[in-house]
Formats: sequence, structure tokens, C-alpha cells
Amino acid sequence: MSTQLTKSLRGLQVGNANDIDTTLFCAICNLLLHKPIQLLCCGTRLCRWCSKKNLSDSEPFVCPFCQTKLPQKQEHADRGAERELNRVMTVCYSCSWTGSYKDYLDHLQEYHANIECANCHEHFFSINSMEEHAEEICEYRCVQCKLPSCNELVKWRDMQTHNLSNQHQIALLEFVVQYSRQGNQRSHNIVEELRNILQNIANLSPTTEKVTNDCIRLRAEYNEAKVTGERIISQINETAKRTNECAEKIIQYEQSQNATFKDLNDVINASKIITTKLLDINSTVIFPFHLDQTDINSLFSMYSTLFKTTQVGYSFILRVCSTKDSANQNQQYLSVFISLVRGEFDQLLVFPFPYTIFLYLCDQSGQGNHIISAIKPDSNESALSRPLSEKNDEIGVLNFCPLSYLNETGNTYLKDNVFFIGVFIDFLNTGSIPVG
Repeated sequence: MSTQLTKSLRGLQVGNANDIDTTLFCAICNLLLHKPIQLLCCGTRLCRWCSKKNLSDSEPFVCPFCQTKLPQKQEHADRGAERELNRVMTVCYSCSWTGSYKDYLDHLQEYHANIECANCHEHFFSINSMEEHAEEICEYRCVQCKLPSCNELVKWRDMQTHNLSNQHQIALLEFVVQYSRQGNQRSHNIVEELRNILQNIANLSPTTEKVTNDCIRLRAEYNEAKVTGERIISQINETAKRTNECAEKIIQYEQSQNATFKDLNDVINASKIITTKLLDINSTVIFPFHLDQTDINSLFSMYSTLFKTTQVGYSFILRVCSTKDSANQNQQYLSVFISLVRGEFDQLLVFPFPYTIFLYLCDQSGQGNHIISAIKPDSNESALSRPLSEKNDEIGVLNFCPLSYLNETGNTYLKDNVFFIGVFIDFLNTGSIPVG
């Protein structure tokens, strides 16, 4: 607040301000609160007259303390502050008097009421009290006559006499006559406007009838559409029910299939696969798989015999199967997987398996157009670690190639119902398979 404002809007001066809680001082005049009020938006405490003279009543109201924007200024008498003030001991700013806040008000009025009202000459101890008296209470204050045609300033105590004067009564009668004439003109205008409205209503009657008929027709169409919609919803619900039943059957089939694959895998593990093949001098082994043309479109899964890199080397087993695309059930793929099998010389070997494994579908035309995929060594891949059970989990290529490669007319990968899967282990890190 400005210095000028602080001087003109004042609460109570005290001689012991430093001993009193700072929350009991006005945020505008910085003096001890007099008739305290509190702003609802932020709880700021002010003298009532400081708030009235300094905070705008315009709408919307923006609080200068917390910047909150409100539709209008909101404040209330601060009873809590009044109770706190009544417990405060005060020292007079002008003499040696000491006492309670309430007695201090009486003391100031009795001994230090040095400010005089210019109208009635009553004395006050603070500018706030004097201004509040002069603007709201003093019977000798001059106020503007409220009659629009009267600009006279009249003392408050003489206002009733002024209102009953001939001059005032004549002005009041003139105002009534003028207002009556204006009322007659407004009544005439309203009558004319009502006539125009009645004419417009008459003009709209045919249109209203047409709109009513349209509404009846639309209501009938709506009811028909509603019935149709309910029938469609019923059909959708029935379809959804059948779909759920089919989905449950598919899940049961998949569970049964998985159980069959597991049983087959367990049988292979239990048999310990006596027949064993070794890699040739090119570090390659090739397995034939028999597949009838009639079985290609059915789900199948086939295992190779056990094969080893050397007599005392790593042991593997190969599995080929068909897989349906999860996004397109009509698209099937040939999948190729390989598993490390526990061997009696594993303690002498390096794990995880450190070499690249090439898997390839052999081109039986002699052109060497093999379909090849590689499995790179990965120290974090558990499938390549030392087997702790009969065999590790599979690792391989899920969508090795479309299954259509085996049943297309003139294909070079399936002949006489046999296709071949080759395995090449790249011990020398050549980066390619040694086949034509």
C-alpha cells in the first residue's frame, strides 16, 4: 500500500506494537486492528474502514493480497480477531496508560479524541472513526437528494423536511406525470407488438400443421427403427454367444494339442533316442522328413534322430512343425527348432554354445536355392546353456518359410513326399553354409 494511503486510513496506534502478535495488525494501515474484518479468499485481516475505503467494490473483485479473482468482494466480521484483541494488553502511544484493548478504546476516546467532525464538532481518537462517522452516521452530513430532477445537497437530519417541501412535491409530481406518459407510450408499443405477434402466429399456422404431421411421421419411423435395432442387437448377442462358444472350443483344442506335443516330447526324452548321427567333414548333417501331400494342410510336428558334433561333442535334436499365423489363421508356416541334449561329455565342453548354427531347407533341384536361417550365439540365451535336464528348451525360427513352398506345383523342396532340413555348425566362423 502507498505511504499516503497508510497515513489516511488508520487503525489504533499503540506504544507496545513489538509485543503484540503481528496477525492483529491491519494489512493496509499496519496499525492495531479497529473493528476487524477478514477477507474470505485468503484470510487477510483488515480494519473495516480500511477495507471500505481502499478495496474496490467493482465486479469482478481481484484480491490485492492473494490475486484471487472473485465475482465480488467477500468479507466478514472477524470475531476470532476480536476475541484475541480483548486478551491483549496495550500501552498508550501518547501517555503512560496501560490496560486491555477494550479499555484502551475508552481511554483514547476520553483523553486523546483530538480529531473533530467538521459538521457536528464531535471528537474522535482516530481518522477511521471520524471518517466512518462523517460518511455514515453524522446527522449533519450533506447528502444528495435522490430525486432525479433535484440536485440539491441537504443535511441528513433535514432530508424528511426537504422531501415534504412544495418544490420537492412539485418535482415529484412532474416525475410521476412524465413516467405515466412514458408508460402510456410503452403500453401502446406493447399492444402493437402483440398485434404483430398474433399476425405472425396466424401466418405460421399452416407451417405448424405441416411440422406436426412431420413429427408424427418421424415418431412412427423412429418406433420402427427402434424395433429393428432391438432385433439386430438380439442377433448380435446371439452371434457373440456362439463366437464365445467357438473360442472356448478352440482353446480346448489348443490345450489338447499342446498336451499331445508334450506327451510326444516326453516319449522322445524317455526313449533317449538311441540312433545318433555325427556331423560330416563339412560340419553338416542333413535329415529327411516324410510328409504326404494330404498332410501338409494339417498341423504336424516331427523330430529328427539325435546328432552330435563329434563322438565326445555337443548333442542336438531337431524338430520341424507347421504353425499358423496368429494374425492370419489362413497363413501357415514351416517352423524349425533345435535343442541341446544333455551328453556324457558336457563337463568338457564350452557353454553357452559359442558357434553360429545354420538351418536350411534343401533345394532338391541341384540349383542350390536353399532357404537358410542362422542362430547366432548369445550368452544370455538359456536354450544355449549347459543342459541340466534331459534337454534344453527349443531355439529356432518360428516362421521359417511359408508352408506353401512345400505344396506348390513344381516346387523343388518336397519331392516324393520327402523334404530335407540341413544343419551346419560354423566352427570356423565362415558366415555361410558349404553346400551347392
